[in-house]
Amino acid sequence: MSCRLDPTRLKPLRLLLLALALAVMSSAAAIGAEAPTESQPPKDAAELKAIEEKVKKVVAKVVPCTVAVRVGQVYGSGVIVSEEGYVMTAGHIVGKPGQDVVFIFANGKTAKGKTLGVYKTLDAGLMKITEKDKKWPFVERASSKDIKAGTWCVAAGHPLGYHPGRPPVVRTGRVVHADKNRIQTNCLLVRGDMGGPLVNLDGKLIGINSRIGPGVTMNFHVPVDVFARNWDRLVKAESWQTER
Repeated sequence: MSCRLDPTRLKPLRLLLLALALAVMSSAAAIGAEAPTESQPPKDAAELKAIEEKVKKVVAKVVPCTVAVRVGQVYGSGVIVSEEGYVMTAGHIVGKPGQDVVFIFANGKTAKGKTLGVYKTLDAGLMKITEKDKKWPFVERASSKDIKAGTWCVAAGHPLGYHPGRPPVVRTGRVVHADKNRIQTNCLLVRGDMGGPLVNLDGKLIGINSRIGPGVTMNFHVPVDVFARNWDRLVKAESWQTER
C-alpha cells in the first residue's frame, strides 16, 4: 500500500513495505517518546512482517465496503456500515439531506441512494443506499474512545475521485493525536479520500477521513463515536451545528 496515487506501478509487497516504512519514520518524528510501549515501531523484520500480514487481512475486509460517492458535482468516499446500506462519510460530502447519491463499488458496479443527516460542526455525515432487497457488505464499528497516539491504522479512499479499474487506495500509518472530536494520523490523504474509512488492525472502523493540513502528519478524521452519539439525528436526516 502506498501514498502514491497510482499503485499499479509497484508490486504489492513493495508498496506495503514502503507504506509501513513511511509510517514508522513519520510516526517516530511526530509521536516520539510519548507513544505507548505497545505501539512502538517494529523492532525487526519479523515484527514488520507481522504488521504486513495484519494489513493484508484488513484490506481484504475494507476494500469491498469502501465506495466512491458522487453527489451532484461533489465527489468523495464513504464506507458501508450496515447490511441495510447505511454509509458513513464526511459531512461536507453530504452537503444537505435529501440529495441523490451515486455509489461506486471497487468492482465498478453502482448503486443509488440519498443523503441523510449532517453534523456540520464535526464534519459527520450519513447516506443510505436505497436499492432494496439486498444485503450489503459492511465494516464493523469499534469504539474510538480508547485510541491513543501510536496506534496502527489503515485509511482507505478514492484519491482524486473514482478511477475505472482502480480499487480504493489504502495507506498504512499511525495515530498522532486523538480526542473525542478528532483523530490525527500520518495516513497521507488527498482530495477525494474524504469520507473514506479509518480502521484499526482488527479491520474495525475507528474514524472517517475528514480533512488535511499542510504537513505529512496533518490528516484529520472524525472519530466513530461522534457518529454513535448522534446516530438517531443522522438517520432522521437532520442538519445541525453546535459550538465546539
